[in-house]
Amino acid sequence: VYKRLEEFSAFVEDLKVLGAKKLYPALGNGSVNHVSIRILQLILLKIALLLGTEVRSEATYTSILEPDDDHGWRVVTVKEREESREEEFDVVIGATGRSVLLEGFGRKSLDAKLAIAITANFVNTKTAEERAVQEIPALSKQYDQDFFKTLKTEKGIVLENIVYYKDLTHYFVMTPSKDTLVNHKVIIDDDLDRDDLLKENNVNRKALEKFAVKAATVSTKLHSKQLPSPTFASWKGKN
Repeated sequence: VYKRLEEFSAFVEDLKVLGAKKLYPALGNGSVNHVSIRILQLILLKIALLLGTEVRSEATYTSILEPDDDHGWRVVTVKEREESREEEFDVVIGATGRSVLLEGFGRKSLDAKLAIAITANFVNTKTAEERAVQEIPALSKQYDQDFFKTLKTEKGIVLENIVYYKDLTHYFVMTPSKDTLVNHKVIIDDDLDRDDLLKENNVNRKALEKFAVKAATVSTKLHSKQLPSPTFASWKGKN
């Protein structure tokens, strides 16, 4: 966690060199050198546009044609109510995460130890009470044993690490143990394999929200002052 924080701090400095502070003056002003995913996406999009990148929203990738003697990589996309579009490129990058959309390109992943992450965003009304709550700059069970021991003994919450910072929202990311989520009735069937364990039909969303609020309030209270009355921020009609 700490190594990742050092890398991210360097990344934020790179953003500043690119002129990100001109686009978003609040970058890096908090006690934790951070930037939210939403703001990061907006900054990178604006920089890309300034550099002349063409961005097409609502366009769907359909296929890719390999190079031949006369052409480079050709990508076919389609937009609603428009004809398909074929374009030629020197390089094609598929940044699709777990789902590989490029036919013929495989995906390899390490069979690593199971790690479950929870992110939670609460409304930031920027009251004096909220401002008094200190950010949590990546506490890790390995290094901050007293904090996590108290969290476990007093509230039955077992976490590997937790980060909290304030921006447009009160943002928390934490990695709870599987057993903790089972005990708090977040995971319905704990016998499923890792690919099915966190599918929507195996997660009790109300219990998940209750757990996230509990973890956020207790953690902030242990670290400085308790975050008062956290209310979930809404995205696409959901908490």
